[in-house]
Amino acid sequence: MVPHIDGRDVSGPVEQRRADDAHPAEFHYTVLPTLTGQGGTAHALNDVGGVAGTSTGSTGELHAVYYANGQIVDIGTLGGRLSDARGVNNSGVVVGAYEPAGVQGLHGFVYRDGQAIDLNDLIDPAEGFVVESARGINNSGQIVGTGHRVGDTTPYSYLLTPVPEPAGALAATAALALASLRRRSRNPHVPLLGG
Repeated sequence: MVPHIDGRDVSGPVEQRRADDAHPAEFHYTVLPTLTGQGGTAHALNDVGGVAGTSTGSTGELHAVYYANGQIVDIGTLGGRLSDARGVNNSGVVVGAYEPAGVQGLHGFVYRDGQAIDLNDLIDPAEGFVVESARGINNSGQIVGTGHRVGDTTPYSYLLTPVPEPAGALAATAALALASLRRRSRNPHVPLLGG
């Protein structure tokens, strides 16, 4: 998709500086490209210049977008009517909300490795919680936002913390055991089976 600014095709940021030497500029600004030239909103900025926000799509729908390195990435609407990106960490993982097709209300999403996933698919349904919006993500992958308990429309703030994958933990344990075994096998004075 070709990024647009004011109806013009652009390949990178448009940079502007104030020319008035009597009032030196304290900020340098960059107009971020949009998907169609119809407008956009920036919501979050990470430490490496990535921006999460929203841009108007070709038929007027709002699309979550991620802007980095002079490029705009259309996260899309996740099959729904609209989406909005609200947070981004330094790894370029984006979070936000979208309106799923056939569902009343919003759901939170996470966009990573080129794929957007409904956060409700990543939490245990037995918790009885519906993630409505993701508003921020830190560099540890923790996500904050709003949601509600099933059967209760009262909004609650939440913190989602990634659960280590069992395979990863098992692999780490196996690697430690192997390293320990190798270390012991190099020292004949240390018994292999604790005896």
